[in-house]
Amino acid sequence: MRFNNHTLSRIFLALVFAIFGLIAEGEESVEGSRHQDIVEHLPDFRSIGDINERKKRFFDYLRPLTETALNEITRERQRLLKISKKKSLTKEDIRWLKRLSKKYRLKDELEHPEDINWDAWLERVDIIPMELILAQAANESAWGTSRFAREGNNLFGQWCYQQGCGLVPARRSEDATHEVAVFKTPADSIRNYLLNINRHQHYRDLRQIRKSIRKQNKPLIAEALALGLLRYSERGERYVESIQKMISINRPLMLGQSVGPS
Repeated sequence: MRFNNHTLSRIFLALVFAIFGLIAEGEESVEGSRHQDIVEHLPDFRSIGDINERKKRFFDYLRPLTETALNEITRERQRLLKISKKKSLTKEDIRWLKRLSKKYRLKDELEHPEDINWDAWLERVDIIPMELILAQAANESAWGTSRFAREGNNLFGQWCYQQGCGLVPARRSEDATHEVAVFKTPADSIRNYLLNINRHQHYRDLRQIRKSIRKQNKPLIAEALALGLLRYSERGERYVESIQKMISINRPLMLGQSVGPS
């Protein structure tokens, strides 16, 4: 049976609200207190006049960077799964798990490995569909043409909160202190986005949806996980629907598939 985007949205939105509910609000932020020095800039997507060509170039540029970041998480998850099945942990296992717990802000139960909640760890150490990542990057960065994308390699609107840590938004209110984070490379922006999704309280719903799909041994569906992004934007459900629509329209381009004439 096939569902259109609207039906799929309603089904999973009902699941999210009925089972998991809305989480408390929190602030999305980037760790660090200093402005990063740029070592690699995005291509100049503004110079590409044809919209379809710009979209293709944007996805073609980000796809391999995203694949690399996702492969890193996949390797972490595979190692975590392997360790979770052991009857006893080695010192190297413990050292690696300590680093992982710090990275993903997991409860450190390593003094008593028998008490580790492996499900909680695996809920955070997991991938996100390529299409969802690319759709958010396109949306948040205006296809790589926004000021923050061009000057700071910031593809996803990540904020930081210490003076001088990033770029000050032109329309920031007088009492606000946030800045828009700057990344050394576009790849760093992707990695930070994935880390935010996997550990920030805003996106617990997304992680729960992903966990539910995993338990059913089904492939991760980008449109379904997008329902966990209600807190990513003040637009809420309208934002989610815009991301789902972007995925539906651009999926072949996102996945590098040839697109015939319309």
